Amino acid sequence: MTRQIIIDHVAMLLKSRLVEQDNLVEDVFNYIPSNPEGISPFVAIAARGSQRPKLTSARRELHVNVIIYIYVLFTHTAGDIVESESWAAINSIEQAIAETLAANKRAEGIWYNLDWADFSSIDLLVLDNQGYLLESILTRITANT
Repeated sequence: MTRQIIIDHVAMLLKSRLVEQDNLVEDVFNYIPSNPEGISPFVAIAARGSQRPKLTSARRELHVNVIIYIYVLFTHTAGDIVESESWAAINSIEQAIAETLAANKRAEGIWYNLDWADFSSIDLLVLDNQGYLLESILTRITANT
């Protein structure tokens, strides 16, 4: 089992819900794009680290901290985005992510436990001279190796 397999599966689950079913985001990436080129809103997924058991352990588990980022444009200078709409969007996206992950605490053949690792956090980030609301959701996934 690899971190990338886990990230790809989380991305697939979220893309199915957020893009194809609910049309809440423009795209879901299984990496963090360096230049989103004004795309909004979108979700990016990455590993924040992993832990494998001691080689002497009988259990062969892989623990991966997977971080899910929600990016929503947050600017009033262009005149086409209202700040309250940005907050509403990030809240709706977070709720859909929470529901999707809760429904997939197990993924047959990939992981047997998915849970929250910590509180999420929301920041204001500037990318390519554009302000984004950025919510970071940290999860912990346990898989057999």
